Amino acid sequence: QVRFSLGGGNPNASDKSKARGLALKLNSKTDNWEMVVLNTEINFSKNPKEFWEFFAMKVPKNGKVDTKNIQKRTQQVASFRNYEAYLAKMGITSSVANTMYHSIHTFFVKDSKTQEMLPARFKFVPTNGVSYLNQDELKTKDDNFLESDAKAKLAKKPIEYKMVLVFANPNDVTNDTTALWSGEHKELEVGTLRVKKYDGTDCNGDVFMPGVLPSGVGEPQDPLFDLRNGTYVITFGRRQ
Repeated sequence: QVRFSLGGGNPNASDKSKARGLALKLNSKTDNWEMVVLNTEINFSKNPKEFWEFFAMKVPKNGKVDTKNIQKRTQQVASFRNYEAYLAKMGITSSVANTMYHSIHTFFVKDSKTQEMLPARFKFVPTNGVSYLNQDELKTKDDNFLESDAKAKLAKKPIEYKMVLVFANPNDVTNDTTALWSGEHKELEVGTLRVKKYDGTDCNGDVFMPGVLPSGVGEPQDPLFDLRNGTYVITFGRRQ
């Protein structure tokens, strides 16, 4: 089961926003794996305090959002500032079929030969490549173009992604979701995600828990991973 989404909590948000997500449930007779991945390589906060402030400062007070304070805090907090700069360089993809998704967290995967737990992030790379809309193309799109585009594509053939593990280098930060890895990394393609059909929006009532991991995959060691699991439980309850 796969759920495509936009960032934030507004169910009527425009598809022209940059932040996008993919949630996935992989189930077998012996193991389960649930993933929540984003189209950004990094997150906007490195700890629960920053996570809370990032959203709290955007809550309206007396009917108004304090935009000056948001701008001020975005520049003062390194995590917010770096994330803002990252988004500014990122384009808006033309389709979920042309969007790359990242784990953000660093997981630990077992080497079947040595039994060593290796730090790695993973990504879903679209087999048709990543493509972005220019400003003229964006103007021609409506606010729900991602859904209609996905329906049209799936009516013809599956949407495919290659799942790739990206192994950490010795100096890479593995306990901070705001840390952007740079340079060359050893990669390993481990499978193909093939989305075959559109089943509507029923999955919006489901919860996808990043803490559901299969044997051979260890939890991230950053302070946000457990927070995400707890937060998803709360939001799931409020959607019922």
